[in-house]
Amino acid sequence: MKAELDERETAQLKPAAEAVSGDISASLTPQDGIPIPKVTSSSPRKINHNLVAMAFGAALLVVMGGTAAVVTRTGSSAKSPQQGAIEVAQKNMFAERNHYIEKLTRTDLNPQVLSNPGWRQQAIAMLSQVIAEDISRGRRTPGDPMYMKTQQAAYLDYQKSVNKLAYLAELGQTATLVYEERGREVRIPIPSPELATFALNRLEALDMATHLKMVPRFNLQIVNTELANVQHSYKLRLAAWLEQMQMYDSAEQIRAIRQWEQQQIEAAQPTTQTVQE
Repeated sequence: MKAELDERETAQLKPAAEAVSGDISASLTPQDGIPIPKVTSSSPRKINHNLVAMAFGAALLVVMGGTAAVVTRTGSSAKSPQQGAIEVAQKNMFAERNHYIEKLTRTDLNPQVLSNPGWRQQAIAMLSQVIAEDISRGRRTPGDPMYMKTQQAAYLDYQKSVNKLAYLAELGQTATLVYEERGREVRIPIPSPELATFALNRLEALDMATHLKMVPRFNLQIVNTELANVQHSYKLRLAAWLEQMQMYDSAEQIRAIRQWEQQQIEAAQPTTQTVQE
């Protein structure tokens, strides 16, 4: 009876053992006193050649991609002499431009004494002196809207007229600057944004006239001379950069403008005469 059970158990385990791939060795604990035979399989493991080929191809692509990235970085870091010259010219041009803008727009926020203003603020400081004189004269003149008013009230009254300019600019109104040059009338239209800029600068000048204790003696001639010198340097740097970019027409036009400006400066300078005894 026991021998028949052993044969049936062996017959049941044999199909399961044959289904296992590779070398499998397992010891199963006998149960109910029935010994379970140790099943081994010696069938060879099969190699999937398609998977191996795919893995090898993926590894090759990774290596090729890394090599291409290194080559690209190496090639991009090497600049041609022409490209280097263009970058140097552009850097010089931007440096001169930044110097020009800094001199033009530098603002000293000291509420009482100006020590380091830019060109624009120097001109506004000179305008503040003109406004202060106008207000002082109006307070002493009978019939003037500011007559007999306190200083603060007179300044606020003057501010209303300046605000009117800003309001006209808001409405899109324009103005016209008219002057004479060599016997002929020249008319320059002032669009509404420029009119608003004019009003804002005048408001800053009014604030200076109210609070500044001392205004340095600025000179418009000195300001214009410095302005012309810095503009000249910037134009030279700009023309040099355009030449490196092979934009020769633009560079030549800029140099022609600079030459015309130099001729105008020389023509405006007074000539000296030597008196011989």
